[in-house]
Amino acid sequence: MGSPPYTVDFYQDGRGAQPIENYLTTLTDKEIDAVLRTVALLAATGPLLSYPHTKKLKGTHDLWELRVRHGRRHFRVVYTQFGERHYLLLHIFQKRSEVIRPEDIEIASRRLGTLLQ
Repeated sequence: MGSPPYTVDFYQDGRGAQPIENYLTTLTDKEIDAVLRTVALLAATGPLLSYPHTKKLKGTHDLWELRVRHGRRHFRVVYTQFGERHYLLLHIFQKRSEVIRPEDIEIASRRLGTLLQ
């Protein structure tokens, strides 16, 4: 079996810090598996992946959310697409309310901005 048709990378800042990977280390093994299964779906299907797994973030030009549920906990991974076959995961957090906090969108936007400079 070959590699997935889409590439998915985790954000890394200019100093080499990997905030998404660091966040994953705070989760249980089953929660990590749930997140990585959803990331694998993105890698396998790209833009064909649809709700309830992914959703465009309102008010943004190029940010989407991967929607992960494990038991009663809900996680969101904010990502963007580069080119036709490359996705970059920018931010991950546990969703605790109906709406995504503007601070979480700002973190993802700021990280994307540092890459586009």
